[in-house]
Amino acid sequence: MDKPSILFKMVLIIMVILLANTLQAENPVVKDRPGLISDFQLNVNWLNSMTRKVKRDGKNYCLVQSYEGIEDRCWIYDQALAVMAFTATGKIEVAKKILDTLAYIQNKDGSFDFSYIISSLESTSKRTYTGSIAWIAMALNFYRAMTGDTSYNVLLWKTLHWIGNQQVLDKTKPTVGGVSLGVRDDAFSMEHNLDTYSAFYYYHNRYFRKKARKVKNFILKNLYQDEESVHFMTGFKDHSLYLDCQSWAVLAMGPKYCQVLPFAEKHFMVKDGVINQISDIQGFFERKAKNAPVWSEGTEGMALAFYFCSQVQKGDFYHFQVKRMMGKQGGVAYATENKYEFSTSPSVAGTSWYIFYEMKLNPFQPNRKTIKAVKSFLKLLKQYK
Repeated sequence: MDKPSILFKMVLIIMVILLANTLQAENPVVKDRPGLISDFQLNVNWLNSMTRKVKRDGKNYCLVQSYEGIEDRCWIYDQALAVMAFTATGKIEVAKKILDTLAYIQNKDGSFDFSYIISSLESTSKRTYTGSIAWIAMALNFYRAMTGDTSYNVLLWKTLHWIGNQQVLDKTKPTVGGVSLGVRDDAFSMEHNLDTYSAFYYYHNRYFRKKARKVKNFILKNLYQDEESVHFMTGFKDHSLYLDCQSWAVLAMGPKYCQVLPFAEKHFMVKDGVINQISDIQGFFERKAKNAPVWSEGTEGMALAFYFCSQVQKGDFYHFQVKRMMGKQGGVAYATENKYEFSTSPSVAGTSWYIFYEMKLNPFQPNRKTIKAVKSFLKLLKQYK
């Protein structure tokens, strides 16, 4: 009885080794690790090259230009992504400069405008969106978790309280617990509520944890469709379909919602992206559309969602597709060639999300697991220097 048992175990071990070797051979991310580490250095250098210094009131400030070729312009969401990326890659002083600037331009009520002229730090849009403002809080939560620095707590507190003022607390309303769009108090976006959930939850405060639970209850009660094709709606009574509502749900609320990913693959996949004479790039677009481009930011969001749903090969595959959209200087194009007014320029958003996947950084969950993954990657990075 013992000999067959030992033989069976030996055969099983051999099969596991062969399978592992096969997966590694087919996995471009594993196979090309030294090359990707080299590219990663280019990504970080490119992102750093997009910082723009500004002097105001005798002090030096800094923001990142959102797109190569769109001079002197930035979006507030991209500043949050850059803070996360710089913090994760050890460029703490650059992250601090951006945070100092955000504290300087923050509106008195704790909000931020949608976009800015960098050289003047003047707003180009007075519209205040809950989602992009919540990303500032998310970046601050991540920065604090990585560094232990609490010197930006006032900035974070003011931001969170503005977001909190957009939350419906009236129990008689069907939208109770949800946060409105900010620019409108009668519209409730899935994406903005996911951002807010993360911002509230990872502040690690009893008051905001309670508010986070209310946001999640609103999402699951009103936006989750678990009949037939399981997916999340775009917003309250809004049955249009968008990619981030699926991938970000997994990243924000965990693998329990991995079942929405097949829906996202079915409706938003693009197989024929083209950029710089590189064709057949596969990825995802923000919505279902004919002749849609591959959208790097959204594709990396899906790649991360696959990774955290234990579908590592799929995650690596789509990450490698985005690598094909990278320019020689390390910036990742926002989208492939298209007809939907999505820029093909190297972008802070595409590059930051590329960095997030490389480091296995879940921007929605700055917890011990995420911080450990980031620090482990930094150790790996040193080995290849």
